[in-house]
Amino acid sequence: MNESCEWRVPEGPPRTGYKCAGALNFGYLGPNLEVCRTCPVPRLLATPHCRHLDIFPCLRRLGTLEMVGALFYCTLGQRNVDSLADCQGCPAYEPIPLLGFTAPADPPGVRKVRR
Repeated sequence: MNESCEWRVPEGPPRTGYKCAGALNFGYLGPNLEVCRTCPVPRLLATPHCRHLDIFPCLRRLGTLEMVGALFYCTLGQRNVDSLADCQGCPAYEPIPLLGFTAPADPPGVRKVRR
């Protein structure tokens, strides 16, 4: 889990909980920040991407299973983009300098899948 996520903000009286300010279809993060533990957005923001790309957390449902995913939105073309790879193929692609920021470690129990 990224301890310094820009989207996580206090909610309610002091120290009672947090919400995700960037989430599109959810807000509450659970009593122990369960939602943050699986959120891919901090890792995606730490990878090279275009300055025109906004990345937001969103809740995805697969049957009865709910998980946090990411929504990619191109501010230049004003449309959703399927993936970072689609964005990199655009002629207007301008990578953001990362300024030494590194991706947080994988949360416990997360395995990387090779494709």
